[in-house]
Amino acid sequence: MRKKRSDTAKTAKRRLQVEASLAEYPHLPADKIIDLVHWFKREATPMELAAIASNPHILGKYRQFRSAYLDRLTAGEVILGIGLGTLLIVTASVIFAIA
Repeated sequence: MRKKRSDTAKTAKRRLQVEASLAEYPHLPADKIIDLVHWFKREATPMELAAIASNPHILGKYRQFRSAYLDRLTAGEVILGIGLGTLLIVTASVIFAIA
């Protein structure tokens, strides 16, 4: 669960920093990219995400960044999916073997 932030001026300033960084994407150093990923995954509120996604000046770069860093499946998610799929197949096989 995310912590509720009370300093709206600080969050607005941070969102503007993120927008400025996205405007420079893909020509960003690794530390800025890590900072952006952290902000999107841990700090951003749904309202801030909507504000960034609706900004026509950075929309293309936002989509490019999102597809490269945020919308990918992680190794853990792939392993979990394979494990659950295998469990489903084994369970169905056992049920049909008993019936």
